Amino acid sequence: MSSISNFYDNLIALIGTTFTGANAKKELVDPYNISENNDIILKNGFGVILGQTSNPKGILGSQILLERTIELVFTKQHVGSDRDTAARRTTEKLLLEDELLMIKGIWGEGGTLSETVPYLLYSGNEGLSYVFSEKKNFLMLKMIFNVKYNESLI
Repeated sequence: MSSISNFYDNLIALIGTTFTGANAKKELVDPYNISENNDIILKNGFGVILGQTSNPKGILGSQILLERTIELVFTKQHVGSDRDTAARRTTEKLLLEDELLMIKGIWGEGGTLSETVPYLLYSGNEGLSYVFSEKKNFLMLKMIFNVKYNESLI
C-alpha cells in the first residue's frame, strides 16, 4: 500500500480511538459538500478532504516526493435558538476541544500518526463557520495539515 494510503487509514483509525462513547463521531458521506450530509451525521461528524498535491523536487531515482494538503472537518449541532449566545459558545468550545484532542492524538504522548509520514505540519484552521440544513444549524471547524511523503515508483 502507498504511503498516503497508510497515513489516511491511520488518520481515520486515530479519529475512531480519540472520539469514543458519547463523543463518537460519524463520518461525513460527502466531506467536500458539507451541507449535503444529513442532520444525523452533521450532529457530531468528521470528514477528511484530500486537497491539492504538488511535486516540488521531481523524481529522484525510483522515488517521488509529494506534498499534499489534507483538511480534517469536524461538525457539531448548534442546539440553541439563533439568539442563544451561551449555547453557541458552548458548541464553539466543543469544536475547539475536538481540535485539541486531535493535536494531542497526533503529537501527544503515545501519538504515532506523525511517524507514518516524513513530514506532518498542522497549519491551523479556517475558523468556525455555520453549516445550514433544512431544519437545524451546525457549526464546522476545518483543521489544515500539510503532509510530505515519498512514494516508490517501482
